[in-house]
Parts: sequence; structure tokens; C-alpha cells
Amino acid sequence: MTATRPRPLKRGILVPVPTFFRSDEQQSLDLDTFRKHVRWVAPAAVMGLVVLGSSGEGVSLTYQEAEQVVRACRDELDKAGLLHTPIIAGASGQSLVTALSAIESVHGAGADYALVLPSSYYHQHIGEQGAQNYYERLADRAALPIMIYSYPGVTAGVDLSAELISALAEHPNIRGIKHTDHDISKIGRTAASCALDKQGKRFLVYAGASDYLIGALSVGAHGAISAMANVAPRTVLACFDLWNARQRDRALEVQRILSSAEWELTKGGVPMLKALLEVYKGYGGSPRLPLVSTELEDKTSVRATFEQLMELERKCAEPQDASLSRIRASSDDDEDSEPDEEQLEESRRRLGEATKELGAAREALRNAYR
Repeated sequence: MTATRPRPLKRGILVPVPTFFRSDEQQSLDLDTFRKHVRWVAPAAVMGLVVLGSSGEGVSLTYQEAEQVVRACRDELDKAGLLHTPIIAGASGQSLVTALSAIESVHGAGADYALVLPSSYYHQHIGEQGAQNYYERLADRAALPIMIYSYPGVTAGVDLSAELISALAEHPNIRGIKHTDHDISKIGRTAASCALDKQGKRFLVYAGASDYLIGALSVGAHGAISAMANVAPRTVLACFDLWNARQRDRALEVQRILSSAEWELTKGGVPMLKALLEVYKGYGGSPRLPLVSTELEDKTSVRATFEQLMELERKCAEPQDASLSRIRASSDDDEDSEPDEEQLEESRRRLGEATKELGAAREALRNAYR
């Protein structure tokens, strides 16, 4: 049994999975570890996987390697019974021809959507009108629906305006955006202008990180594409579910822990992500050169931040609830103080109570989103 492509995008959390490499001289693909990671992260109720993006070191892979990654991802999802989980594959180029070629490659391997950066090499001579023309021409001819990838940090500062994004959303083959511009106001304007489809088509707006997940949801985003969900998927989902269940105070408490940890991940990039996986999952390995490994053991304060997150993740994974959680924040009068053991024990007790209390609400929400 196979699902019809493209599998629909939905509200929720998508995970941009890393690509893994062996320690040989060629740094060849380690598809066994990749498959292992997909098997672990995908069943955690995520609404889709992103491959070959920034976290997946897509720019460091050949077309042939990219195809292998997409095929392996689809194979593992299908084996797990996740036939309707979409794959969004990074497939950018500096020209219309090279972008179309990249998209055709991942389409043949089984991707559902192409995540496409704006062309940036000649950005001084392109401008907004040129960017609009590029995306529209690409969408006219592409073998896959397009998800816009707004990431000024890797595109020479090219920053797509909310007005341009809204115009592109009118195209029937442009289906969403990943906002790694990290601009809440732009996310809000984009979500507002794209709230209703014109021809039975939905344009979904995703934040590019989960350290401001609640902020993005509060202005209308449909979810987030979260690198942190590679390490703590249930915590990210807890934040999303609690907010949508209108458990706003509890969602904020989860968000505070999530934000502190994800900021460290953002600063450390792919090497930090792989270091975290090495410590907490037993695999990760090195990124491809020119990126080099980092050692989490050498960063005591950073490690402490992640330990707090992982304690919450372990609680979220307990049998009584696979995602929702409850923690107790410090009081408003003493926000900067360190909690004592009694406070920590109270936090754990309340966390357990709330996971049971909110289980039914979470299940209802998940059924509604699917």
C-alpha cells in the first residue's frame, strides 16, 4: 500500500533530520545510522520529516547521495506504518535550471515537497521582482510542490518580505514556508495574509525553530520545523500541544526550558546537534568537512542547560503520556533564584499530575490535526 503524493502538510512539528557520515577518509554516508534515527524520531507524533536541509547538510551532498537519503527515509517511514507522513527535501540551486534538476532528483527518490532557498549569488541584480519571478517560474515547472525557505543567514542576506511571500502563496504549486528569518512580525503578517486559501489549497506557515514556538503560534503559524526535536521531540510536541489545548501557563513553562537549550543548539549549529545526539542517543558522528566536531563534555554550563531539557524529555516519554508535560516555574517574585530540592520535587509531582490530566486533550488534538 502506498499513499498518494504529495502527502498533505499539516499543523504541528516537523523534524529536520541530520545526515550521518562514516569516519572513513571519504566521510561516506552512514545510512544505517540515518535509518536508525528516522525510526526513533518519526513515531513521536511528528507531522513530517525534512531531509537535506541545513541540519541535514544538504549542501554537502551529491545528487546521488541526496537520492539515497530520501529513499532511505521513505523506506523507514513506510516500514513503520507511517505511510502518510510527508518528506520535505532540500532542493535549491542558484539558477532555474539547477534548482529544477535538484527537485527532479529528490522527486524521483520519493520526496513530497521541495524546500527551496532563494537564489542569492547574484542577489544585487535580482531584487524582489526577480525573486518572485524565480519562484513562480520554478513552481510552474517543478516536479514537486514548493516550500519556500526564508533563511537570510545563508543567502547573502536575501530577506523575502511578507508581501512577496503572500504573493507567492497565491501560486497553486507553492504550499508553505519555513521562516528561518526568525522574524515573529513577518510570520504574523504572512500567516494573516495566507490564512484562507483561494482555490482549495492551503499555504502552511512554519517557524524555523522552536525556541520561539509559542510566539509563532500566537501570531498564526501552523507549527515549526525544529532541529531541537531531533533530541527532545516529545518536549517540543508538549509545548505545541499545551498551547493548542489552551494550557498557556504550562506551555510557557515548557517553552522557557526549550528556549534556553535551543539557543545553545542554534549557536553551535550542526556540530552541536551531532554532539548532542552522540551524548544522549549514542550516535551522531562528525559533520562533513569543512564543518568539524565539537565536544559537549568540554562545555559544562551548556551541558547543564541540556540536562534540564532532557529531564523533561524523559518525563514526557513516560508511559502515561507520550508528549504533554507539566513543570513548575519559579515564582514571579523570585524568577532568578535557583529552585531547591523541595521545589524540584513539587515540579516532578505536578508534572506527573498534568500529564495524566491532559492526555485526553492531547489525543483529541492529534485526531483533529490528522
